[in-house]
Amino acid sequence: MLRVLRMLRLMKSWKGLYRVCMTMAKALPQCTNMLVLFALLDLIFALLGMQLFGGSFGSYVIAPSDDVLPRTHFDFIGPSMLTIFVIMSGSWFDIMMAQEAVSPGSSWFFVMVLAIGTYLLLNIFITILLEQFAPPEEDEEADSEGAEAMDKEAEAAPGDEPLEELDMNDRSMGLFRRDSCQRQFCTWVVASPKFDGFIILIILASSICLAIDSPRLDGDSSLAVYLTGLNRFFTAAFTCEMLLKMVSFGVCCGRGTRVMSSEVDENGQPKVVRIPPYFRDLWNVLDFFIVMVSLVCLLAEAFPALRPLKSLRILRVLRPLRLLARDPGMRLIIELLFKVMPSVSNVFGVMLAIQMVFAILGLQLFSGSFGSCSDPSITLASECVEPEAELEAGAAAVAHRMLKGGGGHSTHAGLGTVWLNPAFGSFDSFGSAMLLLYIMSTGDGWEDVMYQGMDAVGPGIAPVRNDFSPSALFFIAWMFFG
Repeated sequence: MLRVLRMLRLMKSWKGLYRVCMTMAKALPQCTNMLVLFALLDLIFALLGMQLFGGSFGSYVIAPSDDVLPRTHFDFIGPSMLTIFVIMSGSWFDIMMAQEAVSPGSSWFFVMVLAIGTYLLLNIFITILLEQFAPPEEDEEADSEGAEAMDKEAEAAPGDEPLEELDMNDRSMGLFRRDSCQRQFCTWVVASPKFDGFIILIILASSICLAIDSPRLDGDSSLAVYLTGLNRFFTAAFTCEMLLKMVSFGVCCGRGTRVMSSEVDENGQPKVVRIPPYFRDLWNVLDFFIVMVSLVCLLAEAFPALRPLKSLRILRVLRPLRLLARDPGMRLIIELLFKVMPSVSNVFGVMLAIQMVFAILGLQLFSGSFGSCSDPSITLASECVEPEAELEAGAAAVAHRMLKGGGGHSTHAGLGTVWLNPAFGSFDSFGSAMLLLYIMSTGDGWEDVMYQGMDAVGPGIAPVRNDFSPSALFFIAWMFFG
């Protein structure tokens, strides 16, 4: 089983993964203290729950049956601690309502456990990890050197070059010189705040039309006709905007152009900024892609041979992203997101490696152990078969329903006894194990998987309820790591 640790050798070749793992290793001492505190609080609340709600679902003299006693109860210390842990993980409402039904006025206990365990301890744990990942503080000399370097870069910025250094013979699209009246007109239009406001209005109107264009809309209705006409108008407007910018800025070569900014300098004069050629700005590349998709969709509607390309219409949903290019704050956020992607990929690699380790461990521990027979009286997979007489009767009933035209869609209806895994999944294969672990990491019904693993007896054997199984440690460990 320990062979699963071989994949940790990836750290030798993946330096980013190695740095993340070493940072997490440095945080282990403080995280260990937090885990001890978490265990102590879990124990305290479990003991308190036993004193308050122990035996509330049945008598101590006569043990309640499995149908009466829920999986989350406070009758014994083991299930009580598990119940507190499940509450701290966020799955608390159903537990509280079940306890409230037999012990009115008990909701304050669950609210207190949730507030301390989830909101307080979890935030402290995240703070410890963030402190370890924070970069070390730089000394004053390094700060001053960095400030001087930034000043030098600002002084050498392309936007501060004199206007005379721009080549007047530079031709946009191979046709328009910098001093030509056509290019100057396009520059004046593009730099106009009114033109920018008009484009923003067009983008908003286009987004509203996309929201109205429902798949269930009748294609022959007047609304569909209006939406089709508006879509052609929007495409034409965006195409004109793209061509104006290409003429003004240049396509991909040259020095770009200069426009007057809405910001002012120290002297109160409008700043002059230089805009690079059209395809040197990634936001313009996005605009070009969206416009090309819209044009291809229009061609697909006009020519039957291009009808398969109409599926590209789904890419029109990218039109609202064009608003981001016109907000400097939003552009900065998006650019920062792309800059941190390498670090995010390192963390993703660590989590993927840990999930693969747990998936392989789950295969070793629970493969084939989650299934049960549709007949509760049968506990072995080898015995979960339908008798021949009943099987023939069931097959005849299914054939009769199919001839009548109904009911023949269910593979189990009428076929009787089958061996099935739970609806949430199993550890029978590596893919299903990875998917099940991912679902558990979201916190969506993870306790059901844990109880199924606790009840597991062995491959091909139906689970038997066991509230004291040590298998719960596997799932608790995954909830901490995942």
